[in-house]
Amino acid sequence: NVHVLELDPSEVELRPARPPRAVAPTSRLAREGDAVAAVNGGFFGPRGEAIGLLRIDGAELFPASEGAPWVLGIPERGPLRFERRTSGTWDEVRHALAGKPLLLRGGRVVPQDLGGPRHPRTAIGQRADGVRVLLTCDGRARESLGLSVGELAH
Repeated sequence: NVHVLELDPSEVELRPARPPRAVAPTSRLAREGDAVAAVNGGFFGPRGEAIGLLRIDGAELFPASEGAPWVLGIPERGPLRFERRTSGTWDEVRHALAGKPLLLRGGRVVPQDLGGPRHPRTAIGQRADGVRVLLTCDGRARESLGLSVGELAH
């Protein structure tokens, strides 16, 4: 099952959320954040610690790392930014969330190893007209096996 949500940045704010302690279901974070929609994103350890850069409302909660080098930057205004950051902070954006890998740039698949196993996946992007696109795929179930990284890119 693949789900796609298109967001007009002039109408909806895109921002990461994090529970105050440990981990929490995405549905609870959405409810507590008064969100219209929510998806999983980034990588987190067993105690809820982010693996890679996590910045919310200008506050850096976790530093950049080699473990999740690609980072989504969400500025106050303007297009989303996707950059490789393995150290330091990112003061030019309001929110930042690490992930991997970068799949598309300029509408073209970024050359890389696109194999790997099928898993549940979450992806974010931005169309040329500025609309932000969130895509999720269920997985790990008989009726929904998930996607490989290559299938997600295409």
